Amino acid sequence: MNNTALKSIKYIAIALVATMHYSCIKEVDNLNLPNTKPKLVVQSFISPGDSITATVYASKPINYNVGSNSYYSAYDTVKNATITLINLSTGSSTTIPFDADKKKYILPPLDFSIEKGTEYELNVTANTFEPITARTTVPTGEATAKLNKIDTVNVEEYGGVRIWISGTIDDPATEKNFYKISSYITDTDTLETRVVSFFWTFYSDSNQNGETINFNHPMYYHENGTTEIIQSYITILFYEIDEHYYKFHKSIETIYGTMDNPFTESSHLYSNIEGGLGVFASFVQVEEINTEK
Repeated sequence: MNNTALKSIKYIAIALVATMHYSCIKEVDNLNLPNTKPKLVVQSFISPGDSITATVYASKPINYNVGSNSYYSAYDTVKNATITLINLSTGSSTTIPFDADKKKYILPPLDFSIEKGTEYELNVTANTFEPITARTTVPTGEATAKLNKIDTVNVEEYGGVRIWISGTIDDPATEKNFYKISSYITDTDTLETRVVSFFWTFYSDSNQNGETINFNHPMYYHENGTTEIIQSYITILFYEIDEHYYKFHKSIETIYGTMDNPFTESSHLYSNIEGGLGVFASFVQVEEINTEK
């Protein structure tokens, strides 16, 4: 068979495949999708000694007409919600007021105490939305962390420095524990704090309950500076976090890690809100390790 015949067969095959593909595509008119109403979306992270804050939004269902005739536009803050926080150990409760300037609900720490090892319940109601509820148990803060080594991987052409911070976490022998490591660097000339770690690293004691957990935390310093100076002004923050905090942020990492790949399966943002969407979680800052010499 000559080349001309082979090319003819190739073009015919391509045409047949294209025709078959097109024949599988049909336009559907008057598709009757179910009418899904918006839900409340809440995000709140509580911690001992910190202000209690919460943001409340309305979700935007895919077939819901959000526009000038809608009560809410997408991502608008719901300003008239009633938010109640309950200490399930003592039964005491408080209402979190709305701050119009910051567009969130805020309560100073002196107005309601958040205690380690205590379970709290958050209840939110607003207009015709379905009431929502969520619970979190604040970590006890019993774990400890130790810094072992700060490695500079390489100094790049324009002065940027990649850094790896390694250390260990002494995990208490309790049921489940979750941790977060974050870091920042202080400018060596102005002594101003600059956050240079654009993401946190998270750890759990799964299969390591009561054991020593190794951590390896990356940093990147964008400006000029010697390795010795940079390593001397790093501060590492160590947190105990609850399971909801861990799963929510890990789901964000999964989404960002796969969003540019069209062949991955869809990933969903974690939510522990009953009747709505979002996250209600807690954390405790356990240690601040300063490496300044």
